[in-house]
Amino acid sequence: MTKNRSMTVMVLVLAAAVVITGGLMASNMGFKLNRALLAGTDPGSNSGTQTIGLPYNRQVGIDTASDLFKDLSDVQNIQKYATASDTYQLYTFGSADFALSAGEGLLVKMGSNSNYIVVGSHDPSAVVQLESAGPASNSGTNMYAPPYHGTAASAQALFQEIGSSNVQNIQKYLTASDSFQLYTFGSTDYSIDPGAAYLVKMETTLAYSPSHY
Repeated sequence: MTKNRSMTVMVLVLAAAVVITGGLMASNMGFKLNRALLAGTDPGSNSGTQTIGLPYNRQVGIDTASDLFKDLSDVQNIQKYATASDTYQLYTFGSADFALSAGEGLLVKMGSNSNYIVVGSHDPSAVVQLESAGPASNSGTNMYAPPYHGTAASAQALFQEIGSSNVQNIQKYLTASDSFQLYTFGSTDYSIDPGAAYLVKMETTLAYSPSHY
């Protein structure tokens, strides 16, 4: 694997694709993503923790935290956001396993730098349940993994797509400080990156069908 830690590059393998005046429309897409995962020994990471978002149709055999743990190189743990308590469910080797779900982001903590090759495709019928505060969520915060070819390329665009009356804020994980950069209406914008995940705090519960190319 390479040691290139510049911005990740996404390669799209298109099925039934039509190019129209510079834009792209497709009924389905397959992905291959070189996702740079940094350890705590890297200057760009405080603890080796970062988000990861997998394609909605994952590679065959990557269905649980233990499957992903085996597929990653030198990972220390995988963490799933527990909306009911605003805590993280930790998976490490031999601990209680959990299933992976389309549109649900994860945290991974690395023992060494790795370039993880992610493959998969999108499920255009997928609906992501974003919970507001209530029986299923303590605060209305969800860890959301956007589609790799989502039309919302920035926090502002994602905020607008989910709906300003539905969402309170969007938070981007900052690996260098183990903190979150907050976006709310009118604040400093930032990009939505393929293969990353974001905390989304909801005002109302929404069955969300992400827009994509």
